[in-house]
Amino acid sequence: YENLKLAFLYELNYSFLIKTQMNNTKRIFKDIKKFHEEKHDDIFIHYDEANIQLIKALIIGPRDSVFAGGFFYFTFDMTPFPTNPPKVKFCTPQSPTFRLHPNLYACGKVCISTLNTRGVKRMVRDA
Repeated sequence: YENLKLAFLYELNYSFLIKTQMNNTKRIFKDIKKFHEEKHDDIFIHYDEANIQLIKALIIGPRDSVFAGGFFYFTFDMTPFPTNPPKVKFCTPQSPTFRLHPNLYACGKVCISTLNTRGVKRMVRDA
């Protein structure tokens, strides 16, 4: 009886994981399609259709900003998406003594509080 119960639980979990991964892949394809339909002169993405969950992005700094002419390379691990934020890594080399932006760390960590990467509930103030 225990073996049957374990087999059932395994099958249930496996089915859930497959369904979740299929939903994840559909959502990523949908978002990529939407990205390509919009006009982006300064953002480029690349992905391998064999593993759509790993996306590379190149962002060129906007002309009228301190980032003008800069090339900023990121990788996105979309495995936990959309139920959790994607894992983002900043891959453009930077000096260990100078941070390009307060949310970009030399180790590649990207702190994006709007995606709740820290796991902290955001406080909303009443107007």
